Amino acid sequence: MSDEKTELDETVEADDAESEGVEERVEEQREKVEERAEELLDSVDDNVDRLLSEILDTRARVAVYVGLREEGGGSVEEVSEATGLNPDKVEAVLDDLRDDGIVEVESGEYKAISPTELVRRVPDRVGEWLEDVLPRGNDDETTDIDVE
Repeated sequence: MSDEKTELDETVEADDAESEGVEERVEEQREKVEERAEELLDSVDDNVDRLLSEILDTRARVAVYVGLREEGGGSVEEVSEATGLNPDKVEAVLDDLRDDGIVEVESGEYKAISPTELVRRVPDRVGEWLEDVLPRGNDDETTDIDVE
């Protein structure tokens, strides 16, 4: 019986060691996947930032637009607080964005149009941006991209 118990103990210890090894490999793979996902998200974020910059022209306009979208709207003071921009600058940017149809105002509350609507309103800029960003095919032919 003692030999069986010793053999069982050794089997359990071997199984425990194998389990620890598997757990370590799983953890290593999980970390690799998380790192890659983070890299991809950073890349997407960079491309979204570039797209917004292309559409909206300036960092202040991008900051105000993004601030409005994140907050769901707001007053000049609220947008200024959310973006860290001077209230006078925010007010000027909001006026410009309103003139461009990107921001709507009702009772002192500003709201930004959806990103989808924003992209619909600027097809020429998006098409040019996509041509610059997307890799060209092997045939070296230029392909125009129409966004409507």
